[in-house]
Amino acid sequence: MKNVVIKLLVFLRIFVFIALFPLISSCSPPVLRNDFLETGIRNPLMSDLVQSPDIWRNQLFILGGVIVSSRYTEEGSLIEAIYVSVNSLGYLQPPSLLARRFLAVYPIEKGVLDPVIYRQGKEISIAGIFLENRIGFIDDVSYTYPTFRIEEVYLWEQRGYYAYPYPPLFFSIGGFAYGRNWGVAPSLYWGW
Repeated sequence: MKNVVIKLLVFLRIFVFIALFPLISSCSPPVLRNDFLETGIRNPLMSDLVQSPDIWRNQLFILGGVIVSSRYTEEGSLIEAIYVSVNSLGYLQPPSLLARRFLAVYPIEKGVLDPVIYRQGKEISIAGIFLENRIGFIDDVSYTYPTFRIEEVYLWEQRGYYAYPYPPLFFSIGGFAYGRNWGVAPSLYWGW
């Protein structure tokens, strides 16, 4: 009886390991440095930064964005982006319809971010230190931009949106599929 219990426990351990292995191995790595993710303030309210910038100045923030424009300036590469919140690993969350814009400066001492690569529509996650609010324009309307100095940036791969054709309509009886423009053929999809 004791041997059966031991074999059952060994079997259960192996079964649990095999069942949980895909979950454990599918954990995504963080996209920004761990020390930034641990110490930075995630998902700031941009309205708070605009209303009381002195409280937040020189603090590290973790945020995401969709690039509106990027260009070189004398202080470095300047990115204008629409704010997108991030999760605890720096991955982008679904954008809000009420998102504000912000500016992010990559200091020239660190290098340059090529505007061809960091172009409109690309998504980024950044760890940045809040510097100040800057006044700019969206079309002809004055706009206050919270401005960050980029400590680390992660450029997301462009997501491809592909139109996949719908499978033809069919039904299956006894292992043979009957469908539009198919005639009679063995059922390869479901095997019914």
